[in-house]
Amino acid sequence: MNRKILVCTRSADAGWMDQLLAAGIQVTHVTALTELESRFSHARPAGVVLELPTDGEELKQMPRLWRSLQEQHIPVWAVFADDPRHSALMEMLAIPQEQRIAAPIQPISLRQKLVIHTLRMDLLFLEQSISMRAKKAPQLESLPEFKSAMSGKFSVFRFPVFGFQMAVVVHESIEVEKVGSLAIEEAQKKIKTFVLYERKWHPLELNPEVGSKVSDEQMAALSPGVMIVEDSASERMVLDRILVGCGYTVVHASSGADALKLIQKNRNIRLVFVNLELPEMDGFQLMSLFERHGISSQLRVCLLTSNNQKKLIEKAFALGARDFILKPIDPDTVVDKLSKLLNPLMSRQAA
Repeated sequence: MNRKILVCTRSADAGWMDQLLAAGIQVTHVTALTELESRFSHARPAGVVLELPTDGEELKQMPRLWRSLQEQHIPVWAVFADDPRHSALMEMLAIPQEQRIAAPIQPISLRQKLVIHTLRMDLLFLEQSISMRAKKAPQLESLPEFKSAMSGKFSVFRFPVFGFQMAVVVHESIEVEKVGSLAIEEAQKKIKTFVLYERKWHPLELNPEVGSKVSDEQMAALSPGVMIVEDSASERMVLDRILVGCGYTVVHASSGADALKLIQKNRNIRLVFVNLELPEMDGFQLMSLFERHGISSQLRVCLLTSNNQKKLIEKAFALGARDFILKPIDPDTVVDKLSKLLNPLMSRQAA
């Protein structure tokens, strides 16, 4: 789940943004509506904080932009000034009072809104995951780490997310179909979440001081690393936005030699996107190098190419590639490939 908040203001006030970052809320700052739209079209953010514009052209863009955000179910908070144009715009767009923030931005007020929203997202996410993907795991209910986490009777549900295994311990008094509607305080007492890492279950807490079940440090350590080996900065940026938006830790390399060094240092890397047409050392040569250094077994390679000739694809598969993506890169294709490429690997590792 993406936990990044997009903030669109004409100037960056480091003070209140630093306070949000200190509260565990990831912030990406942009200064123009066009840049904002480009960002959320590539990767869906957890929410948008939008300073209402005063420029005539940007005011005209607002109805279309607001509709686009609403259609994608992206929460938006509108920052308004004592300006009749802002009042008229908010009335025209029917922006609810709870989504309005008066300028200048007060970090405590904004942080409270975002933290509550992020916690609510966690609960809705758990409810959806339990309903759609989780399997009851009675064999786990006798584990001491789960027994010590929950007093009384409980059930354990297990499901994959972001390529690793999650377990949710739910008290018998809670209906799993109503997790998303629980009060935050009750959820903290009656629901415990764990992640499987190195064959051990590690607790992850719903923490109102942080606003996230999984801290940035935990996510970086627990989530399988993904590497992009691409000499084109623009192609790297496109793919990076998609992967980060899906919650993965991303490492970059612009050459095959750099990629090998980074993988040898970072054993958490599990998936490598490789540009087949790399200069100096192409994708075929890099995969051969992985094999010679004995690291092919830990990796899944997905090739990036603008050439879909059958012979090239067959050669890539013969050298160990698991899949390929045609350029220009399509976000939906990448997301679809991720679940197929990572989940089987992580499941085998966790078994």
